[in-house]
Amino acid sequence: MIFFSGVDQSTRKEIVEMLGFQEGSLPIKYMGLPLISTRLKKEHCGGLITRITTRVLNWTAKALSYAGRLQLVQSVLTSMHVYWSSIFMIPKAVVDEVEQICRSFLWHGIEKSKRGVLVSWSTVCKEKSCGGLGKTKFVCCVGDQNETEKKMSFWGITKTTYSSWSWRILLRIRDIALHMFAYTIGSGKKFFFWYDPWCHGKSLAMLFPEINLRGSHISKKAVASDFWRNGRWHVPTRWDSNMTRVLNFLQLNFILDERKQDIISWGPDKKGEFHVKSALKCLVTPAQKLEWTKLVWSRSSIPRHSFILWLTVHNRLKTKKKLYDWGIIDSNVCGFCYVSCEDVEHLFFQCDFIQTVWSRILVAMKVHRRPFTWRREVSWFMRKANGKSLLASMRRTTFAASVYAIWKVRNELIFFYVQKGYSNKSRDSIVEIYGEILKRQCRTRSDARLV
Repeated sequence: MIFFSGVDQSTRKEIVEMLGFQEGSLPIKYMGLPLISTRLKKEHCGGLITRITTRVLNWTAKALSYAGRLQLVQSVLTSMHVYWSSIFMIPKAVVDEVEQICRSFLWHGIEKSKRGVLVSWSTVCKEKSCGGLGKTKFVCCVGDQNETEKKMSFWGITKTTYSSWSWRILLRIRDIALHMFAYTIGSGKKFFFWYDPWCHGKSLAMLFPEINLRGSHISKKAVASDFWRNGRWHVPTRWDSNMTRVLNFLQLNFILDERKQDIISWGPDKKGEFHVKSALKCLVTPAQKLEWTKLVWSRSSIPRHSFILWLTVHNRLKTKKKLYDWGIIDSNVCGFCYVSCEDVEHLFFQCDFIQTVWSRILVAMKVHRRPFTWRREVSWFMRKANGKSLLASMRRTTFAASVYAIWKVRNELIFFYVQKGYSNKSRDSIVEIYGEILKRQCRTRSDARLV
C-alpha cells in the first residue's frame, strides 16, 4: 500500500500503475495507534475509548469492592491511556471521557451513572497523604522531532513548520519545563552554546538578551566545546562590548574538562532520574498533607478496610440520616439501638450497642477507657497509633477493620436480615457474634502481617 500527499491525480495514477501497489488513505492503525498526518482529534481516539469500555464490561465489577475497582483503574485502565499519551498529545475531550469512564467504574461498577459519586474526582486524584486515593490524573505528553530539529537545541527552536502537531505543543510549554532540568557541563561537546541552560540553570541567550545572535558570528548549532582551546575560552568578540562581557563571564565561572561528560539530570528527583510522578508533582499545585491519612493508609491494613475508613473520615458514607434527608427512605432510626438518628457520629461510636462491641475491641488493643465520639477517637488513634511499633500497627489495623465491620454488619441488617424476617433479638445476637469473631480476626491478622 502506498500513500500520497501533495501529488496530483495523474501522477498518483502513474505511480500506482508502475509499482502495482494499492493506494491507501490516512488514518490507518499501526501497532494499535492511528497513523495520521494531522493533529489528533477526538474521532481518531475511538479505539482507546472502545478498549477501555470493553475491558470494564468484561470485569465482574459487581463482585469487586471499592478497593478492588480502584486497583484496576490505577493499574489497567491508566496504563492504556499512558501508552497513547507516550505517542500523542491526547485531546482534552478524550481525556475527560476516559476520566468519566474510570470515575463511573470506581463508584458504580459497570453501570453508567453520573449520580451517586461519594467523593469528588479532584479529591480522589490527590495523593494519599493529602486526603485522596493517589489516583493520578490523566495528562498528555511527548511528541517527536524532525531530523533538522534534532541537530538544534530544544530550547532554541523557533520555526516548527515541518514538525508534528504534538511537538509544536511541547515547544509551547518549554518555559514550564525549563526549571525541571539540571545541566552539568563537562567537556561541552553536547551542550549548545547559546540556548542550552548550562549556565547555572539559564542559557547565554537568556543571560545576555541584548546580544544580536545573527551578528555574533556564532552559529545557533555551535556547542560550548567549539570555543574552548588550550584551557581557555576563545569567543569571537569582534570589538563588540556585549560579546566581551560573555567572554569575561565564561572565564570567571566555567572551566571545561574533556575527561568529563555533559550531564542532563532530572531536577525534581534526588538521583536525577525522570519519573512521571515527580513531573506531576512539579506541575500540580501541592496540597496540604493531613495527619489522619497515616491512620487510614497503614501498610498492615487490608485495602477494603482502609477504603471504608477513608470514606468515613470524609463523612461520605450513605447513612440513614443522609438517605432520609434526600427523601429516599422514610426513617432515619439506627438499626442497632432503634433510638437515635443514624449518622457517622452515632454509628461510630455513640450507639449503645456499638459501644458494647467497641469497648471489647478497645480492651483487645490494650486501651482501657470508655469509647469516645468519632472525631475524638480519630484524634486519639492519630496520636496513640502512630509509629512503627507492633502495638501501634495493631491498633491502626484493628481500628480500620472495626469501622469496616460495623458498616458491613449495618448493611447486612438492612439488606439481608430484615428482609429474611429475623427478630430483633436474633439480629442482635448475630451482630454480637460477628463482633467477637472480628476482634479475634483483627488480632490474628495484625500479628501475622507484622511478623
